[in-house]
Amino acid sequence: MNERLKFLAPSNPLQRPGYRFLMSFSLLVAMGGGFHFIGSYWILYRETSSPSSVAWLIIAYWVPSLFVMPVAGVIVDRSNRRLILAATCAYLAALSGVMTVLMAAGLFQVEYLYPYGVLSSLAHGVFWNALLAYLKDVLTTDELLHANSLNTALFQGGYLLGAGLAGVLYYRIGAVGCFAIDSASLSVGVMGWLTIKRWFPDKRSAIKAQKGHSFFSDYWEGLQHVRSDKLLFLFALFAIVPRVSAQMLNVLVVGFSKDVLLAGSAGFGVLDMAYGVGAMGCGFCLPLLLRRFKLRAMLPTVALLGAAISCVAVSFTNDLATAAIVLVGFGACAHTVGIISSTALQRAVAPEVIGRITSTIQVCQYLMIPPIIWLLGEYASFDSGRMIHTSVLRDGFVAASMILLLLAVFSLFTAYPFLRRSSS
Repeated sequence: MNERLKFLAPSNPLQRPGYRFLMSFSLLVAMGGGFHFIGSYWILYRETSSPSSVAWLIIAYWVPSLFVMPVAGVIVDRSNRRLILAATCAYLAALSGVMTVLMAAGLFQVEYLYPYGVLSSLAHGVFWNALLAYLKDVLTTDELLHANSLNTALFQGGYLLGAGLAGVLYYRIGAVGCFAIDSASLSVGVMGWLTIKRWFPDKRSAIKAQKGHSFFSDYWEGLQHVRSDKLLFLFALFAIVPRVSAQMLNVLVVGFSKDVLLAGSAGFGVLDMAYGVGAMGCGFCLPLLLRRFKLRAMLPTVALLGAAISCVAVSFTNDLATAAIVLVGFGACAHTVGIISSTALQRAVAPEVIGRITSTIQVCQYLMIPPIIWLLGEYASFDSGRMIHTSVLRDGFVAASMILLLLAVFSLFTAYPFLRRSSS
């Protein structure tokens, strides 16, 4: 074994060269995503000055996935998951490439971001479903916690690096440069997924549908697995926490940087980076902490309370540095819940049905997110706050904390008993 890797735990997948390769090209893809995020959200808010318009863009990125999730779950269970990952990256690279061309040719209009979000959404739902299933295929059960934590650290680390660079460079490269970098990074992802077979050979051929089985009958079979363990299903829903936290932050942080902190696009990039730093720190540290102190049944509830407190604290900040520090804690708390719940799902579910079960859970998550984002966007578009602050953008963080508090209460009846059952 490489001398530099002897300090790693036996269950750490970084000991495998194939997984290190996956981390390398995924880092570049994540950096491109950070450029894309800054480019699209900053240009939209600059043109509209409306948190509500940002919320609608987020909804455009989420709602269409509801229509492909059931089919995606069956496809992921029937097909070669590595090739699905490569195909979705290629599709997203082409979409960003089209946007780049439109901008370079002077044909772009800000309204094009909404159909772009809809078309992107169709691939994102498939990608994340296939990624969870692929990791289940190529890693051992003991490696999954480390893998989910490292993925969080790496994707967030690359994303925050890309977002920070994009915020600083935006006035030099503009939105066209941001989309071009995103397209190039996704192209690297395509090559990565095609090449990784060298280290992780496809262990199983595509699972063919049984004779006479339709997509609906296969999906119904997945639902029966969900019904067989409702407590696991409810706990797995908490994988929504990092997603809903990030999207609530997206609604508020661009206006908070521009109109409250007066920090411009660079401040927007820094605040987005801060959330990523917290997520990245969580990804690196959580497996070490759990190995030392073991997983406590109350940890998801405590983490949700920490996220809610962080949200309120952000609303009282008056400078960029303080807001960034608080958002580091927010990102760490939110991703603690997500990593634990995703790992529980991967460990408990058989590989031949994980795509369908994951898609069912994601349908429920995607049904929950759009109403939350819409309500928060509408609230943040009021003339003044209704709870603590007169500034509605500050008060929006208070409203977000109320949502996280409700999730913390819900966790007492779902996450807590599931983890108690698992530890007994």
